[in-house]
Amino acid sequence: MKNREPRAESQLVLSADCDAPYALCIRVEGKKGFTLLEVMIAMAVFFIVVFAVLGMVVQSLGAARALQRPQPDFSILASALTLSNVLEEGVDSGDFGELTDEFKDYYWERQIVEVGSNGLFQVDFAIFQKNARGKEVREDMSILMYKPGGRKRR
Repeated sequence: MKNREPRAESQLVLSADCDAPYALCIRVEGKKGFTLLEVMIAMAVFFIVVFAVLGMVVQSLGAARALQRPQPDFSILASALTLSNVLEEGVDSGDFGELTDEFKDYYWERQIVEVGSNGLFQVDFAIFQKNARGKEVREDMSILMYKPGGRKRR
């Protein structure tokens, strides 16, 4: 039978021949590196952090891209309505296709109701958009307009 040599155990050796002043240098003898488990745990933590950061970057890039897409607003509809001399009660609808191709997924509805006998009208606007998931997104706005020559639609 072969004689086995005893395993070298890790030992802490206090050394006084250290370059740093006011410090106690500690040398570990017998241990020369990291274990495989320590390396794997460190890599796992590193990749978790990297993927979390990448996820946030992708999400913020998507939000920035969505902000760059132009969206029609209610001022387009309200300004077209103010150009006419007469308001008529009723419901109208249409799309923004005549303006530009960027608004091809949008359409609008407008309802005009006289709220006073003196020519005060409430105009309710709704802009609809079909998003990529097929859901319809709706935005509403109401304004009051004064047109003394307004009339009811029959």
